[in-house]
Amino acid sequence: MIWVDVLTSMKVDGKKTTIASLVAVILLLLVFNRNLTVLSMVLLPLILGIGVSVGLMVLLGLKLNFFNMLALPTIIGMGVDDGVHMMHRYRELGPGSARYVVRSTGSAVLLTSITTSIGFGSLLYANHYGLNSLGLLSVIGIGAALLTTLLVLPAAMQWRDNRREAT
Repeated sequence: MIWVDVLTSMKVDGKKTTIASLVAVILLLLVFNRNLTVLSMVLLPLILGIGVSVGLMVLLGLKLNFFNMLALPTIIGMGVDDGVHMMHRYRELGPGSARYVVRSTGSAVLLTSITTSIGFGSLLYANHYGLNSLGLLSVIGIGAALLTTLLVLPAAMQWRDNRREAT
């Protein structure tokens, strides 16, 4: 009986808390940026990273459970964190700096994402399926957000620069 209540709570509360954390992050970004273009570029790696993560979960047959659901707020935080750092540096240096931003700030973003993934990745060696799935989903989500931050976000920055030059 108790386990059924836990699972029901997980489905309902897990969805609520994940959406609440995402909304809180977006509102916080709006307060600090007040620019929808910058907001969309900061959120781009997160949204694409979540999409890639969901796709990999389907391919690997990994389902959300009580344990790995804890990875979702971490993935949201890391995905936004990576995008914020890259966009902050890009805005600081100005148009035409996307390549430099990847070389300089990208290495810091890479380091923070890898060290966090190593921490969660250590759960892959646990003897419990729930902890394993938490580690796996964390590594997948952080890795997907990292890749989209380092590959797609700079391309979006360059695209934005090219559009500005054309007008």
